[in-house]
Amino acid sequence: MTIKPPPHGKFLPVLEIMKSGYILWQSYVPTIPKTSRYTLSETIDKYFIQSIENILVASFLEKQEKQPFVRKAIISLDTVNSLMN
Repeated sequence: MTIKPPPHGKFLPVLEIMKSGYILWQSYVPTIPKTSRYTLSETIDKYFIQSIENILVASFLEKQEKQPFVRKAIISLDTVNSLMN
C-alpha cells in the first residue's frame, strides 16, 4: 500500500459533503422515537462513519489502490440510504 502525503488545504469536496450530511443526520436523531433511537439511529451512525473513514483512507492512496475503499464507502452509503427510506 502506497501512501501519499496528505492533501493541502481543505478536505476533498466529497468529504465536505459527507461531513455536512452527517451533521444534518445528527440534527434529526433527537426526533427519532426512543424505541428506534438506540438501534436504528446507531446503526445508521455507524455506516455513516464507516463511509467517511473509507473515503478518507482512499484520499491518501494511489489511484489503483483506492477502488476497494471507494467500493466499501459506496456500500455503506447505500446501506444508510436503505435504512433511512
